[in-house]
Amino acid sequence: MKALLIKDLMTMKKYSMGILYGFIIIVFVNLFSEKVYFEQMVPMLMYMMCVQTLTTITYDEYDNGYPLLFTLPFTRTQYVLSKYVLSILSILPIIIVWLIYSLIIGVNIQMIFISLLLYIFASSLYIPIYLYFGSAKSTVAMVLLSFIIIGSIALLFNLVGFATIIKLLQGFKVIMVSIGVVLFMLMSILISRAVMLKKDF
Repeated sequence: MKALLIKDLMTMKKYSMGILYGFIIIVFVNLFSEKVYFEQMVPMLMYMMCVQTLTTITYDEYDNGYPLLFTLPFTRTQYVLSKYVLSILSILPIIIVWLIYSLIIGVNIQMIFISLLLYIFASSLYIPIYLYFGSAKSTVAMVLLSFIIIGSIALLFNLVGFATIIKLLQGFKVIMVSIGVVLFMLMSILISRAVMLKKDF
């Protein structure tokens, strides 16, 4: 699985430099600006990294690439697990910088945790869809799901308010939500594994 992760990280490196530059610009703008845009922009960068993870699946299946890929010494289960591990590894630099920035500037650190949960949920939702439908057919489903998820979150924040959501997520409820997201991710892994095992190359 290590080789799969290296392959995917090298693929993402080619196409993620723009995201990295954007992230650096956001950091510097917020350091010298009275108004903080960090909380709004970083979740967008995390979502873009989620899309980059899905892009690696596109390159794997491009030009009937799966038959060649699976001649290498790894199982389909390892392939599936590598995509979920990649989705977490790809945002670690953003999370670390965001955490340091929050401690220095005093930005609400709970937003990091909420964004991380949303990111894990989105990745767990999109990966099995992408594996099942393929890059071409899954585009429409991805766009529709993105609009539904983003619209629902925006509506929730407008109706309830960020402060209220934070209060609801405090203490025991945070643990319950976290457990729910982890269980959803585990279920997603099992679904993705079943999809890959049924594929005929």
